[in-house]
Amino acid sequence: MHTAMVLEPSDRKLLRELQRDAGVSDDELGRRLGLDPSDVRQRRDALRAAGVVRREVALLDPTLLSPEVLVLALVGFTRDDAAWLRTFEQRMAADLAVLRCHRLVGEYEYALVIRVRDAAEYAQWSRDVLLADGNILHYSSFVMDATVKDEPQPPLAI
Repeated sequence: MHTAMVLEPSDRKLLRELQRDAGVSDDELGRRLGLDPSDVRQRRDALRAAGVVRREVALLDPTLLSPEVLVLALVGFTRDDAAWLRTFEQRMAADLAVLRCHRLVGEYEYALVIRVRDAAEYAQWSRDVLLADGNILHYSSFVMDATVKDEPQPPLAI
């Protein structure tokens, strides 16, 4: 269990920089923040230990790796049964094609972002995954043709 951590203004500035690029060196961060690189390393380690920084990831450009189609799927259920919803969430969390799964309030219960190679693969995925679920009443699919903004997380307010 992580302990609560009091964030200093320099910690917040460091976190903003890490959100932009967690791979930047301690020397460069020190230069940007006016801190000694050893102080940067110490604060980074403390932020990780406290659980403020949960993980650091590499953001890949999928268009350079393979062709893809991104689909937004809105999913509505026949009934709001807690066991069905838990099972659906577990299936979505384990499905490699599902990039994001958000629970909604309103006409649809979930919004999914799905990455597939092409329309045929999405059609197969929707038959195998969505239509095979006995609790799905309806779903709507929207192919994304461009990404205007794609931030993994909103910037930290300083």
